[in-house]
Amino acid sequence: MSGIGATQVYSLENYRKINSPIIDVRTPKEFEDGHLPGSLNIPIFSNKEREIIGKIYKKQGQDKAILRGLEIIKIKIPEIQNSFNSIKNEIYNNSTNCNLKRKNLLRVYCWRGGMRSKSMAWLASLKEFNVLILEDGYKSYRRWVIKQFEKKWPILLIGGKTGTGKTDLLLSLS
Repeated sequence: MSGIGATQVYSLENYRKINSPIIDVRTPKEFEDGHLPGSLNIPIFSNKEREIIGKIYKKQGQDKAILRGLEIIKIKIPEIQNSFNSIKNEIYNNSTNCNLKRKNLLRVYCWRGGMRSKSMAWLASLKEFNVLILEDGYKSYRRWVIKQFEKKWPILLIGGKTGTGKTDLLLSLS
């Protein structure tokens, strides 16, 4: 279809290197519990709606859950499209970064990099965004952050009374 942007799945390492807006499509509660720095929350479902869909999925299966999800989303599409219009107007049209403007990039993620992010990517592509989806979703970012705390960082503590040369040492090290 003409005018529809491309969608690609990126590893966390490559996803983090891209300069573009980041959209978290998870529920407000999920976003509140943690999100990628600088991301905007444009949830596909409310907290309650996601709970309802989850229960349908467990009791009646994936197909019924998808149908219920589509019923919920269809009334939200104009609101979601308005969010994309705002992003275009505020970020791309006012951007001095021609590369960013030309590529019309948008990064999207959900919990696992599955149906929610792919659905939002499709809607964004209708607004001619080229969408990058985070492979394995927020879970991959969360695992990466936890690993950062497990690393041994080369931190040295310098102490001493005033006048012992701490500042001179730091300046010479820089």
